[in-house]
Amino acid sequence: MATPSSFRTKIPKTAASTLAGQPVADWAQTEDYSGPRFWASAEYLLWWIKPQDSPLPLVTTGSEGDPVPGGIGQPNTVIIFGADNLNYNAFSGLRLTAGYWLNNSSTFGIEASYFTLERRAVVFQATGDGTGRPLIARPIVNAANNALNTELTSLPDSGFTGSLNIASEVRFQGWELNAVLAAFRDSGIKADLVGGFRTLDLNEGLTFEDVLVPLVPGAFTFLGAPVAVGDLATDFDKFHTINKFYGFQLGGRVDWEGDWFGVGLLGKLALGTTQQQLRISGDTGLLTAAGDLTVVPGGVLTQFTNIGNYYHDSFSIIPEIGINAYCQLTPAIRLSAGYSILWWNNVLRPAEQIDGVVNRFIVPTDQNFGLGTAAARPTLLGFQESNFWAQGFNFGVQVEY
Repeated sequence: MATPSSFRTKIPKTAASTLAGQPVADWAQTEDYSGPRFWASAEYLLWWIKPQDSPLPLVTTGSEGDPVPGGIGQPNTVIIFGADNLNYNAFSGLRLTAGYWLNNSSTFGIEASYFTLERRAVVFQATGDGTGRPLIARPIVNAANNALNTELTSLPDSGFTGSLNIASEVRFQGWELNAVLAAFRDSGIKADLVGGFRTLDLNEGLTFEDVLVPLVPGAFTFLGAPVAVGDLATDFDKFHTINKFYGFQLGGRVDWEGDWFGVGLLGKLALGTTQQQLRISGDTGLLTAAGDLTVVPGGVLTQFTNIGNYYHDSFSIIPEIGINAYCQLTPAIRLSAGYSILWWNNVLRPAEQIDGVVNRFIVPTDQNFGLGTAAARPTLLGFQESNFWAQGFNFGVQVEY
């Protein structure tokens, strides 16, 4: 975050000797300080965010000769996506900050700041060939017997093939508006208190899309009926979470400033409400060779048992700390580099909302569709909250006048 640059360069030398060591409250009432009133900064962010935890591996491959091809624990099963978490790696971002001293003595001001990280998606794709190779499977737990099973996208020499696309998307941004109080100035050391309003917005989506293609008549079914060669089936699952934090914060920053270089520390604590929204949607469609399309609700991990929009509010605590180093190029311009981390409790992440237990009797493309009864799964697991963090480096330039 930006802070006004070297305080000592703004005070006349005749006044500096008499003000050194005095709290701001003592001298601000008597000195008519008319130095720079406005400051602004732009920073490039190189940040990382906490990966999502996955309740089950999302995609496997294996051997058609195993009792449960692609199933977890089978001799030849290999996890090829979503083994433990979804990692987005590094993000680029931007933070803009502007502030203004409201009085001539530069002891009380306001400051606004906004940051955003680039939209980022982790994408996985797997496609079977004309013989159904390689085996592509989505692990599940069978609700009928709690056994580890799979829903197959492609199976060698089975008469069908297909493709699977998974996309995990994220956007993270926030802004804050603070009052700034100059608390102390002495021999290159200055301290400010900050307090105000803060928001954060974490928006994520996780989607699955299968395309199933029969190579021989009846290789798989749609709503229990054989699918003809030339037709194709698609299924779609989506888990979308939105977390919006609104709260008040207090904090402070301390800077040591030399003639050309300086170091600053920042700490803030925000308390407020995280408004959570969870959207679960899914469908399965059959497109015939004649161009007729039939679409029914429910995919694999989404059924009438969990599809819907859900809302919840949770109390959240957001601490943030940071350290910065400065290089004063001119009295009005300086460069900065630093590191910061923030932590946010009680947020929803899409992968953590997945119920991996599936009633295969209601999956439209499952061979067992309509042949029995089982528990109403997948279901809404409640609001599976977790902690979130974002951290990384910042490189910027600040001007003031």
